[in-house]
Amino acid sequence: MEIKKMVRTNETVYDLDFLKLNHDFDLIYAQLESKSSYKQFQKDISKLKLQALTAINSLRYVILFKKNEFVEPKINNEITYTKVDFGIFNKKTPIYENNIVQLMINQLAIDEVMLPEKSITPYLFVGKGQQPKILADDLKQMITLKVSLNWEKNFEIGVTTFTEISKIKKVQEVQEPYVWDNNREQMQRTYDYGKKERKIVLYERHNGHKKNLINYLSLEDLENFSKSKIGILNQLLDEMNTYFNKYFLDGFKLKERKEEQFVDGKLAVDVDNIWDHLQNKTINLFFDPDDLISKQLTDLLMAGFQDSELLKWENITITCANQAVDGLNIQVIRDARKDMSVDERYQLGQDKKIIQHITPDGLGNLNHKTNKVNWKLKKHKVDGEVQNKDIVKSPEIINTFLNLIVKNDIRQKQMTLVSGDLLKLVSCYEFFSFEWIKKGSIKVIKLSISSEGTMLFDSDIVSLENYNRKSELAHVVYDVADTIKSKEKKYHWDRVDCVIKSGSDYLLITQTSIQVVPLQDEIKEREIHFDSEKIVLKNEVIKDLKTFLSINHQTTHDEYNDEDVNLLIAAVKKISTSVVSIGEIKDQLKLDSQISFKKKKFRSICRDLEKNFNYTFNNSVRQKDPTSLFPGFDGIGITRYNNAFLYYVGTKRSSGIKQEISKAIKFRKITALTGDDKVILDSFGDIAKMMSVDFVRLKQLTVIPFPMKYLREYDDYQDRLLNQNKSL
Repeated sequence: MEIKKMVRTNETVYDLDFLKLNHDFDLIYAQLESKSSYKQFQKDISKLKLQALTAINSLRYVILFKKNEFVEPKINNEITYTKVDFGIFNKKTPIYENNIVQLMINQLAIDEVMLPEKSITPYLFVGKGQQPKILADDLKQMITLKVSLNWEKNFEIGVTTFTEISKIKKVQEVQEPYVWDNNREQMQRTYDYGKKERKIVLYERHNGHKKNLINYLSLEDLENFSKSKIGILNQLLDEMNTYFNKYFLDGFKLKERKEEQFVDGKLAVDVDNIWDHLQNKTINLFFDPDDLISKQLTDLLMAGFQDSELLKWENITITCANQAVDGLNIQVIRDARKDMSVDERYQLGQDKKIIQHITPDGLGNLNHKTNKVNWKLKKHKVDGEVQNKDIVKSPEIINTFLNLIVKNDIRQKQMTLVSGDLLKLVSCYEFFSFEWIKKGSIKVIKLSISSEGTMLFDSDIVSLENYNRKSELAHVVYDVADTIKSKEKKYHWDRVDCVIKSGSDYLLITQTSIQVVPLQDEIKEREIHFDSEKIVLKNEVIKDLKTFLSINHQTTHDEYNDEDVNLLIAAVKKISTSVVSIGEIKDQLKLDSQISFKKKKFRSICRDLEKNFNYTFNNSVRQKDPTSLFPGFDGIGITRYNNAFLYYVGTKRSSGIKQEISKAIKFRKITALTGDDKVILDSFGDIAKMMSVDFVRLKQLTVIPFPMKYLREYDDYQDRLLNQNKSL
């Protein structure tokens, strides 16, 4: 294990200056009697001279006014407006610090030039660089990022879509119309839309989006970084400290946490070995012959399997039929969950039949307009010739066969993908999963694994109303309920990942909203240095490069010599113009076959250019030298959190940092239900090994111990079996 220093998070650190806030502003708490009061609230807001507004929920709002500018609307029984002093909490008018900060956030432009301005929008909806998407009915759709600070003071930045309101639809039928502000690139709440004639394009809001449509982080260049979630967050922090700094006692910052332990994430199980696992076996691919779309995908897959050299080497036979057979099967089936017009043809594996399912809709990348399956083999170069990759190198194919093996293991109750020391390790622990069935009822399943890999499952439905610790399963459920402080709400139980039994103690793992954040301010600085549009003088660049020649003795370096520097100088001299952009210089350097930034010596020259002259020909963001900008993005680490711990799971250390990162790395919370901190720290090394497998999240470490995959697959199979028997 290694000790890592600090990991930055999306938690905020600040202390509000209530004295200055009370001097400059008035804070109003608005309480609506019911949802029917909202129309009256809209009328009031349209007339008030407010500075900003935010929502606590659908019936409670917080409104900010400049000092003495609040004029209470005409008294009515539908809405109560109460003036509240900053810094004084009252249960009758509960305004929290995150609500106050949200009022500041809502006024920001997320732009280096534009100033904050008044806002009647409850949250900040930013669409930097986004263009409207034209839908099938010719209506526009805009993709934005909703920026909010939750009750735990953690930043939440997630995708929210807005769709143009059809001219057929009455605006009055839409509860909250929005308008796109093209200058500020934001979606804003509006009341000025015309009652009889539609004057502007209006949008209605859709909460969240299942697909991640905006990257968490882009390192391609300054423009793409600025449009990513981390780029937006960085600009927001800059603006908060620029425009509202006087209202914070010591600035507005992101929290950094010190690691207690770090594990490098070296794989204990490697998915590349699965084909050895299937050696000499036969797998049957089957589909309904009346389903022509599934037939498309089946034909493409069979062609790939027949050409696979690796399958031939391992003597793995793939057959094709119209029905399942005894043994291993893969059913190609339409996804009836996503398309109501599709008949449900899901076949559950029973008796000696083991069945994994794939769909043209998912794996096949089906175009629903043309009903064409777009799946195809990946390409690569072999001796300069472009060829199809072996089908078994495709991640989606590997994942399909891995899941088939796991299903077979569950049916046989024998773990075969894992062996040796890791199997002995997991046999020292037991695992529990939980599912909220209905109010007051929790399903709990326990998995025990022997050192030989035999799996034993036990399950029960535990009533939270009848407090009876009659069994270990009930005992664990009650302990979890007490810890998450919820015996009824499904939301809280959905955040429970698992419980791990370590010796006689129990450890609870739950999801959190806390995320790993890179050193975003330094990333932006380096992106500026590498800005391809930055203009420089050719002679100045040559002069700067010459300072690295040994004759000048201005710097010492062991990674490159004068010959390397002179190669760059000669290439720059070939540029015909005296004024040139960084991008043009880089294009010129690419023409010289002797110069390559894959070579450390040229990267080192560029690093020294950046250090001494604030520009470079090679983006250094992802380089570990001189320092990594991504603590917490690789390996597995744990840090203290109040009376518990947080841990993160990054990438395998050998993977490096990708140019585009689509999703954030989230912390999990690990709490000792029994025992103390020592139990967590003593067990964490083992838990990290149980997450250092890449057959759960393909080619990536898994975020909870891998036996939970077997528990969930077992649970899903039992649920389907029960529902099937009920329908007979």
